[in-house]
Amino acid sequence: MAELQVSKKKISSLLSLADDSNVEKLYVIPEYQRPYRWGLNECDTLWTDIKNFFIDKKKNEDAPKEYFIGTIVTCKDEGKKNEVNVIDGQQRMTSLLLLLRAFYSKLERMANDYPDDKNIKGLMKQIEPCIWKIDKMSLEVEDKTQLKIDSRVALDDDNDDFKNILCNGDKRDSKSAYAKNYTYFYDECEKFAAENSMMWKELCLTILNDCIVFPIECEDLNSALTIFSTLNNRGLPLSDSDIFKAELYKKLKTKEEKSVFTDEWKNIEELVDDTGLTINDLFRFYMHVIRARDNVTDNEMGLRKFYAGDNYKYEELHKENFFENIQSLAKFWVNTYENVKKFDKENIYYTKEAIKFIHCLVNFPNDYWRCVVSVFYIKNIGEDGFKEHMERFLRGLLSFMQVQFITKPQVNAIKQPTYKFCIDIYHNGDTVFQNIMPKDFTGLIEQSSRTSSKVVKSVILLHSYLYDAESDLYTGKLEIEHILPKRWKQANYYGWTRESAEDHLESIGNKIPFEKRLNIRAGNGYFGEKKRSYVTSNIKEVKDLVSNHTSDDWLPGDIENRRDEVCKRLVSFYKANLISNVSDVEQEERMLYAKKGKESVTLDKIIGNGITSYRLVVTRNIPNPTAIQALSGTIPVTTTTQQFNDIMTAKNAIDFGFFASLQEEQAISDEFKAIVANE
Repeated sequence: MAELQVSKKKISSLLSLADDSNVEKLYVIPEYQRPYRWGLNECDTLWTDIKNFFIDKKKNEDAPKEYFIGTIVTCKDEGKKNEVNVIDGQQRMTSLLLLLRAFYSKLERMANDYPDDKNIKGLMKQIEPCIWKIDKMSLEVEDKTQLKIDSRVALDDDNDDFKNILCNGDKRDSKSAYAKNYTYFYDECEKFAAENSMMWKELCLTILNDCIVFPIECEDLNSALTIFSTLNNRGLPLSDSDIFKAELYKKLKTKEEKSVFTDEWKNIEELVDDTGLTINDLFRFYMHVIRARDNVTDNEMGLRKFYAGDNYKYEELHKENFFENIQSLAKFWVNTYENVKKFDKENIYYTKEAIKFIHCLVNFPNDYWRCVVSVFYIKNIGEDGFKEHMERFLRGLLSFMQVQFITKPQVNAIKQPTYKFCIDIYHNGDTVFQNIMPKDFTGLIEQSSRTSSKVVKSVILLHSYLYDAESDLYTGKLEIEHILPKRWKQANYYGWTRESAEDHLESIGNKIPFEKRLNIRAGNGYFGEKKRSYVTSNIKEVKDLVSNHTSDDWLPGDIENRRDEVCKRLVSFYKANLISNVSDVEQEERMLYAKKGKESVTLDKIIGNGITSYRLVVTRNIPNPTAIQALSGTIPVTTTTQQFNDIMTAKNAIDFGFFASLQEEQAISDEFKAIVANE
């Protein structure tokens, strides 16, 4: 890691850039940083902490003499030697400047009333270097537009408010966070001065001289980001995507390129804002595209670690079309969620049936399906018949996801298959979803409903769409309605005992999707009462409960019969969209494996559709690593994948000397041993 400097500084020294190494320099909040987001709660905490520290110090000799504000991480600008980029702590630093400007504004007013008060002038002289540049000759502020900090945050529309407040103390009736927080500090300053007329000037000195920060000054951005990622400060932390934004931004050379990038990044933020997704999610989805490209089936790692790579150079971010693919994914997922809310038949991604399957997946208990769909999109978008291909693909994916989770209701049961699906899709454009339903699967559907499995809403929604193949997409908020109500009322339960009701309550035959507004109106009434709400539903399955069930009683036999119908319809759908013949499904058999550290050799036998092939995957450290890489254990690796039609060609491609050196873990199948022995 490059050299860094850590030192304790008081606020006056930090903001004035008073030490010799920072003379004539300017703090810059770079374009890629987040906009100013501190609210009144954060400002109140800062003010109250400082005020309480000051009062305690005045009253108690044993009280701490310094108050620790936090850390500030900065780095030198590679292109502009007189600028210091603030990487972490800009929210805190900005708030401190607003606080000092509020004190200065009050001092300005007092100086007009008491022009001969040297204490007032002295305090103003001490605050001025924290906000403005000081003339070398006169040691005065000659121009209050020459600030010590420049906020260039590209996505912050209120930068001018910040500058205007610092320049002249005028908030211009703005509703920005800068103006609100500046007003708060000014009002609190006035209030404290009115209640403590003999002490408020000392409070100002305390802020300047007794409030302490630990600035961490790094030589380059990579070091600053690495240091930042280990800190847990009071300020709002950068997300992984903020750091990726910095990496992408710093590689741009011209002002025009930077301007276009910041506009495009802001557009992505605005696009995903209403979807429930984040930009981090987009980078995670695309991570699975890269993993699939490289045939990676290990558990996924943190985003920052993945994209940084072993050499912390973020090489994947700078590959051709990377950012364009992120933008494309953003548009795809925004369109997806817009169509879930209201289907647009003119959209270029989904048929009406496909968006119904997406609606079911949106209610699935984890989001690994989104990773698979993202790889499918990146690989296949632009092909003829994409919408129809997407529909077929989603039929299989939804079927597999629901069956797998019903059979094994654990996230880990979903992860590994999805990794393989991603690899298949990336290299072949599609994958095969195998039928893994056990013989007692109907019982497992019922069990998943009775145990309140998180997959139930997705399953019940799918059944309702299957019940009415001509239905439109269900919109608005839906809830799972218990036809036999949860709340027991003895007088209303003709034909039931309490024990029987409890036994049937959570059966899948007693559950149905229902509009929330109607569900509230129906309440916990008995079936005969609820029918008045059911008949107004837009869901045919709900309406048909009224037309097909003329009795006002909903009895155990009704639930059991409906349970059987629901399970039969679901199983039929699953069987139609999953491959049951094992010979049609690509099977893998491990022939040879060796591993040591990050290096490995893997030979797999692949059988599918009557064809046998062999895949050799070799991961090796790069030759001639640097001394730092070798000593720190961060030697980058390269992975090569080869496909062979016969075992002998595959065997001859193996470097057995390298294989023998990988002694951490080794395995050789009996079949491969026999092949070698018979040569």
